[in-house]
This record gives sequence, structure tokens and C-alpha cells, in this order.
Amino acid sequence: MDPLVLARPVEPATALRPGVIEVLDRNGQVAQRLRLDAHAPLCVGRAYDNDLILDDPYVSPHHLRIEAGPDGISAVDLDSDNGLYLDDDEQRHTRLVLAADTVIRLGETRLRYRPSDYSVPPTLAAVSQPQRWLERPWLPLLLVPATAGFTALTHLLESVERLRPAKLLLATAAPLLLIALWAGLWALASRLFGHRFRYGVHVTIASIALLGAGLLELLLDYLGFALDLDGLELPLQALGGTLIGAALLYGHLCYCSQVSRRRLALSAGLLASGVLALVSLQQLARDPFSAAPRYHITLKPPAFQLHQGEPSAEFFQRLPQLQQRLQQALAESAE
Repeated sequence: MDPLVLARPVEPATALRPGVIEVLDRNGQVAQRLRLDAHAPLCVGRAYDNDLILDDPYVSPHHLRIEAGPDGISAVDLDSDNGLYLDDDEQRHTRLVLAADTVIRLGETRLRYRPSDYSVPPTLAAVSQPQRWLERPWLPLLLVPATAGFTALTHLLESVERLRPAKLLLATAAPLLLIALWAGLWALASRLFGHRFRYGVHVTIASIALLGAGLLELLLDYLGFALDLDGLELPLQALGGTLIGAALLYGHLCYCSQVSRRRLALSAGLLASGVLALVSLQQLARDPFSAAPRYHITLKPPAFQLHQGEPSAEFFQRLPQLQQRLQQALAESAE
């Protein structure tokens, strides 16, 4: 008599291979995952007796069934009203074979199949501690009033008219409204792509950038006065504004995307450089002669002036030459 040999049970030919069906939202993010049963088909629809219940009015009560067949795992249309489609295809199908990363569409819902051995991307590094300080809840409470105070002080120093409280209030409220709207847009992007709102963090980033831009302009204003850098003040201000703009975009993007920090910094730098190029082209296209020339209206202490200017006697001695050059420039511009 032959010895009894215990063999491993043979899995039925119609068994589903282990895998996962993912329900995708409008942005392609996974809203729900359901593991496939190796020995039973998966029924999908709006009815409550389905394995995967979809709250989509364009999906039939019993819309499709995911089952195993001779050619692999397939999605079979159950004579639904709106049909079964590939993701971006308009051709209706009665059966679709599901390979890894296949996306099918039923109604306004998209499903994606991935096998259990699907390789996941590498684990992202946690946000480093130097970036986490932006998440401290007291920072917006400190920076927003500081920005408002700095704006009010700048308006008072630069105004040559009689002080009007309504005008001062409007000048102070404008940047605060800008911060609120700008941070709101980025917070919405964070919610869509990063699944967290982070409105306070974006308010902090915007306030730092706006306050930094104001302080940079003030610093260059005093440096221009102290060292007679009128010709270099605008290029330095443009360069500093570009760096601040790049840092602003980088800070926002870090809380909206899971892309590597190097790519985010490159993207922010390119965007800021593009804005600088557009502004520079606009400046070059302007008429060099203006009826409203730019000049410093904020008086500064004479002790801050480190560069000795041209004596008045020498200036008046060169005045005829300056007048002649001005007339030549006017004649050329008239032509």
C-alpha cells in the first residue's frame, strides 16, 4: 500500500490574487482602501449589500464586480446605467483586465488596483527641527501686530500730509488683509495636497516675508543715504526682494508638498527669478525721464552720512555742462 502523502491544497483557478482596490478622490489621492478577498469576488455599487459601497449618484446600485478569470483579475460591468471605462478613455467596456496601477472609472468615481507586492516609495525624512519653529502658535500673534506697527510707522514717516486716522488705518489694514488672503490660499493648497490646513503657519511665513521686505527697503534706504548708493539701491533692492520671494515660496511649498526640499528650493528660485526678469524688463521699457522722480522723503540724521558729497561750488561750476547734456538728451528723446 502506498504511503499517504499530504499535499498542499491547490488554490482554485478562480481565486483572486491578494491586492488592494483604492478609491481615488478628485486630486488623485487615496480616499479609501479595500483588500481583496482571495476566494470571493468584490461587488461595487451604491446598494448596501455591496462589498464596496460608493456614495456616487452616477453609480448604479450594483455597478460592477471584480473577479478572477483565466487572464487575471478583471472588472466586469453588471449592466450598469453609466458603464465602465478606463481612466481617461471614453470607450465603454463590459470587462477590463486589471494590471498594477490600472485606474477604472464608474460614474464620477475612480478606482485603482494595486497588488500586494506593489513597491512603495522610500520613506520620506521627517521635517527637521529648524522648520518646526514656524508651527509655534504664538508666532502669528507676535508677527501680525509687528507687521501692522511697522507699516503704520513707515506711513507716518513717509507722509507729508496732515495726519488722517482713516488714511492711516487703511494703510495699516491693507497689508494685513493681504496676509490673510495670501495665507488662506496657501492653507487651502496645504489642505488639498498635504491633508492639513496649517493656516497659522502660512500666516507666519507671509508676515515674516512682508516684514523682511519692509526692513530690507529701510536698510537699503539708510545705506544709500550713508554711502551715496543711489545708483545701486534699486538693483540691491531687486536682488533682496528676489531672495525674500524665493524664501517665501519655499516656506509655503514645504507645507504643501511632499517633494524633496532640493526640488522645492529650485522651483521657488526659478519662480522668483522669473518674476525678477519680468520686473526688470518692465523697468527697462520705461521712459528714463519722469515727471515724478523717485527721491527719499524721509529725513535722516546728518551723522549717518558717511560719504562726503560734492561741494556746492564745484557743482555750480559744472552746471553749464549739465544743462548742455540735459538739452542733448531731451533732443534725442524727442526724435
